[in-house]
Amino acid sequence: MESDSKQSFTSPNRSLSILRENIASLVLPLHKKIPRVSAHEMSALSFHRDYVSRNTPVIITDAIGSWPAMKLWDQDLDYLTQKLGKQEVTVDFTPDGRGDSLTEDGKVFVEPSKHKLPFQTFAQLLKSRKKGLVTYLQHQNSNFSTEFKGLKNDIQPIRFAAESFGDIEPDAVNIWIGDDRSVSSLHRDPYENMYAVIQGQKTFTLLPPTDGPYLSEQAFPAARYHLDKIQVSKLGEDYNASTCIDFSKEFKIRQDDDKSQVHWIPVDPDYPNRINRHAPCLKHAKAHLISPIRCVVNRGEVLYLPSSWFHQVSQTQLTIAVNYWYDMHYGLTWSLLQYLEDSVRDRAGIDDDAGDDDEKKGDKIR
Repeated sequence: MESDSKQSFTSPNRSLSILRENIASLVLPLHKKIPRVSAHEMSALSFHRDYVSRNTPVIITDAIGSWPAMKLWDQDLDYLTQKLGKQEVTVDFTPDGRGDSLTEDGKVFVEPSKHKLPFQTFAQLLKSRKKGLVTYLQHQNSNFSTEFKGLKNDIQPIRFAAESFGDIEPDAVNIWIGDDRSVSSLHRDPYENMYAVIQGQKTFTLLPPTDGPYLSEQAFPAARYHLDKIQVSKLGEDYNASTCIDFSKEFKIRQDDDKSQVHWIPVDPDYPNRINRHAPCLKHAKAHLISPIRCVVNRGEVLYLPSSWFHQVSQTQLTIAVNYWYDMHYGLTWSLLQYLEDSVRDRAGIDDDAGDDDEKKGDKIR
């Protein structure tokens, strides 16, 4: 009887491990290296068959060379400044370039301080590289379609990709402008992502969806950086002044009044010691079991980032990029991944939190 009991307890763990390995073998690229394929060799059918249906990333070359943006959008931002001028855009401010990220003690999720500024002021601030004041243009929610309408003729959807996703309009088109000081934290999006680099280059650290059970995604209190709006307006008046001032002291973290929470990931594959390893949020994380894949997307290249892949992004220089988000298909793969994550979390709750009260056990992330 004891043997039968032990077998019934361990077999679910083994089954989940097999399920994870089987799914991983389907989505991971060969040799865990992101392939580069020319758009000239790709049709809507081959793109969907070889990558979209398999939920496998690929870097596509020769896809955006005909975009006017490739010739017009310079790294000095001269063309964009001339074209946009006093057009107001949403800009993120942080003291260290880490917006939408956890504090180093792993206790709070912090959003950037967001401000509307004339584009020409943003460009000046970005190039002036003030100490303790990192600006990043990354406001999503289709910011290109709403705040950059004057540039709409400079880019165009990638035709074979749009056809592969059902010939539908993208759910959002976003523009990203920042330098080496801005680093995103690990996250995933419920979108099929076509990410095009127009100037500079982007470094992506990718984790397959099957690594989800090891990342300890959970709820954190939501907060945001606050920066005195008067101070921001003064910066716009004379962006070269006070270059020796450390502006990080101007930032304050304030928790949201509604006590809202954000589901986020405490594991950082690029900076594993950023969050204190004894922080409670890392109790169930198994970072030693994750399988990160790193790739560099160069100027003129497009990364197809499948839905549900975890990623964090950085750049080594001033970089301009545009991405198209298409709604993901909630099919069999998504259902299996959700089952895998939920099952592993439930097992962790049984094995590691056996002594906790029922209220804590019920606070699992779904």
